[in-house]
Amino acid sequence: MFQKAAPIWRHCVDVLASLAVEAFVILVWHGVWMFTDHYVEEIGMDTVTSAWISLVRIILPQATVKLLSLLIQATGALISLILLLLQFPLNDLYLSGQYSMAAKMSANAVFAVCGGFGGIQSFRAVWYLLDAYFLPGTRLKSFPCPQLSLPFLRYL
Repeated sequence: MFQKAAPIWRHCVDVLASLAVEAFVILVWHGVWMFTDHYVEEIGMDTVTSAWISLVRIILPQATVKLLSLLIQATGALISLILLLLQFPLNDLYLSGQYSMAAKMSANAVFAVCGGFGGIQSFRAVWYLLDAYFLPGTRLKSFPCPQLSLPFLRYL
């Protein structure tokens, strides 16, 4: 009926592993965000245009110079839509017995990386668009607005 409690060292290892994973997630998030900002700066695009591209995948002439620009500027919305449609065949692939475990794990890893990249690009786009259009020039006034709106959003 009752399970024996795990030793304290297992809890300590769990906490350390969780902290390591959190640190690596932050490093990946920051790295992708900074890589995208650096690339946008290299091709001479402004932040607002880059944010719109990251959000809705508008292809501009200066952004189509290199094939890499298409990959870097791929939007979170488009990636999220594609992953939404691919999750069902991927689940069928995972449940089927005709593929090796290595193929299943590889497909899962590609899915996770694309999902992470799409999420980071979507968040980056919304962040920069809020900076550009929501109370521009008054950063001090714009800081408390999201926190003050949370109680009202609770009732929607």
